[in-house]
Amino acid sequence: MRFCLLAGLLSSLAFADQLDTLALQHKVPDELVPALRAAFPEASIQGIQGQLLIRAADQASFDRIAAMARKLDQPSRRLQISVQQRDSASSAQLALDGRVVVSGQGIKGGVHVSAYDQASSQQLLQTLRVMDGGRAMIELGSGRFVPVWHSGFTGEWQTAASGFWAEPRLVGDTIHIRIYPKSSRFERDGSVVMHQMGSDVSARLGEWVLAGEIATTVSLSKGQRQYQVWLKVDAD
Repeated sequence: MRFCLLAGLLSSLAFADQLDTLALQHKVPDELVPALRAAFPEASIQGIQGQLLIRAADQASFDRIAAMARKLDQPSRRLQISVQQRDSASSAQLALDGRVVVSGQGIKGGVHVSAYDQASSQQLLQTLRVMDGGRAMIELGSGRFVPVWHSGFTGEWQTAASGFWAEPRLVGDTIHIRIYPKSSRFERDGSVVMHQMGSDVSARLGEWVLAGEIATTVSLSKGQRQYQVWLKVDAD
């Protein structure tokens, strides 16, 4: 059955100048075909029975495709993904204080006005290991029970956690990674601040890159909050 299927494909593409198959040693065709098609859009490259079926314009073009395929056809490597989530906030507020005294002598009073800036920042670094082409996630946090009065005391659990989900793919010395980080924490006033994003990033191994950032401005307090995600991928 395998021979008949392959023979049928070969006969249907008999008009090609150069047509041949290339056996893979470590990868499956679906892992290599997208990268090969992007590098050689003029060629026809398909996966069949654990092999690559390549149709090229000439022998030289076929040899270039085969050379790249052999370079990519390497054993899966173990990757270490490091993600740093940075959350900073600043605000400019106005403070007003004073004293007024009312007496039979008249009214005495004083008012003091001052402006001041507030700033806070939080940085969280998390790492995990995953095989090239695999998927992994990490999430660490805490929970609390919030009581609520509704025809009697009841309540709900709230969770604040930080982590990320990642899917890396290594091509040569370049890492292509799809990542979904999120971060949430409890504030002093009882509220929960949460950030999350999704990003597709390409970078060189061992290089810190900015995966994404969110900046928001609150006009009432003239404050600004900035959330950034930096990542680095190393290979064993």
